[in-house]
Amino acid sequence: MMSCRAMGRGVIDALLAWICRAARDAGAGEVWLPCVINSRNVPLRIALVAAGFRVGQAGPADQAGPADQAGPAGQPALYVRNLDQVPELPGWVTASPM
Repeated sequence: MMSCRAMGRGVIDALLAWICRAARDAGAGEVWLPCVINSRNVPLRIALVAAGFRVGQAGPADQAGPADQAGPAGQPALYVRNLDQVPELPGWVTASPM
């Protein structure tokens, strides 16, 4: 859960970048984030797509579908991001390796 104010200040972008970097550094090739589709998590789903996540199945990037195929409300969707290239952390974030 994250407030709209924190999301508006880029905290979600920094968190997603950190998750991707930590997963890659641990040897993962992808990050999978399950999400139940509902009207309350639209900002999260928009942030996931903006951060390079796609709705689809885990595996090669060409298996992931476009973001508008998340499915009906109440149904689970899997957001997948390939870790070949990961975003940089914003300059205002300091994080030590895991």
